[in-house]
Amino acid sequence: MISINNGVLTATSLKLTIPHFELNSGDIIHLKGQSGSGKSLFLKSLCGQYPHHNYFINLERIYYCPPLLQLGERTFVEFIQEINQFSIFKTKNLTSNFKTFISERHQPELINTPWHKLSNGQRQLVFFYFTLFLNPQVLLIDESFSFLDQNLLKNVVDEVYDLHKKLITAVLFVSHHQAYLKPSKVYEIIDQKLLLMKPVDNQ
Repeated sequence: MISINNGVLTATSLKLTIPHFELNSGDIIHLKGQSGSGKSLFLKSLCGQYPHHNYFINLERIYYCPPLLQLGERTFVEFIQEINQFSIFKTKNLTSNFKTFISERHQPELINTPWHKLSNGQRQLVFFYFTLFLNPQVLLIDESFSFLDQNLLKNVVDEVYDLHKKLITAVLFVSHHQAYLKPSKVYEIIDQKLLLMKPVDNQ
């Protein structure tokens, strides 16, 4: 699905080397590293949001779920209507289908509430569910649950694993909530190198 050999990712004060990285269908990967080591940049490079690298990812349904999305005073419904103009989302039923999707899982009124009136946890929850709704082939989760309370955190992680089982979605986590994760592989950024750590035993 994704294979990188001798990759290089550059930023203003960072040069991350990637000797070998594999993300296969059905993988759940935990990406670790110190703050500022390049974890977020690496995730953004995989979905094309950060272009300064020498590797190419040819996937259509690879979605990045950020720590927080800033929408000002807009509602999430207004945000959906804006992005629906792009060809990758363009559909007559995007807004109504997402309303149905989130109504089955959480408080649907959140998507009609001005963004600045929601808590950080509510903002994370809404965007996370929208990312799930898009049926990603690869789901990139970048500290996307950091403001959720423990009960909600467990629920959303369970949703990720349900999606993973149903659609064989590959998942790449950056998260400090290790107790809830059941990765098949762990990569860690050490001394500006992305390294595969020892195999994970989840038994």
